[in-house]
Order: sequence, then structure tokens, then C-alpha cells
Amino acid sequence: MDYNEGYVAIVNPTWTRICKENSFSEVNMWLRRANFKAISQGSPIFFLEKGSRLIRGYGIFDKLVVTSVVSAWNTYQQANGAKSLDEFLRTLNLPNDNVSYNISLGCVIVKNVTWLNQDYLLNNLE
Repeated sequence: MDYNEGYVAIVNPTWTRICKENSFSEVNMWLRRANFKAISQGSPIFFLEKGSRLIRGYGIFDKLVVTSVVSAWNTYQQANGAKSLDEFLRTLNLPNDNVSYNISLGCVIVKNVTWLNQDYLLNNLE
């Protein structure tokens, strides 16, 4: 593991809740773009919950997979941070209500996820 780099990902509170409630140890931190070059494979990713400045968990960046929406759902299901395919589509917040199963997503696969049971405020970390 490379501790010289890491990434703080701003994640949706619903994504966090669903993934944490299910105790997923591998999650899809999906992107509406097909690239992710922020860190190298094996580096840590920290989940910063949007709007709260709280670190909710962390894991290790495993790989980037570019795939369709439906393939991402079929592969990762609720580890996408949604309870159903319809909810997943709504969460993607596609412009102009352009709902399509064929849109490509960047699936940032995070493994060895640890969910935190206490609050870690980002500006309290030293």
C-alpha cells in the first residue's frame, strides 16, 4: 500500500448509509466520467460525507472499470449505494432526464472497506 498518496472522496449521504448498513467490504464509488487518475492502485480512499465534513470510512483503491449503468448495477447492486436500479438511475442525476442503461460510468472499485463507528471531522485529523 502506498501511504504517500491518498484521496478524499466526497460521497452522497445515501450512498454512505446504504453501503455502511450492509457492511460492504467492497464498494463501487461510481463516477459519471470514464477516468480516474487521482491515485494509484493500492492507495487509500477516504469517504467524506457531502455536507457534513465527516469521514465515514475508508478503503483501498483496487481498480477502475468502465462499464454501462446496467452492468454496474448487475455487478455491484446495492454496493453502488442505491437500493434498486431505479434509485441508482435517479442518483446518477443525468442531465435532461436522459435515463439510459447504456451510458458509461467509471466504476472506482474500493476494497477492504472499513466503516467508522464514530465521527471523524475532517479538520480534526492531524
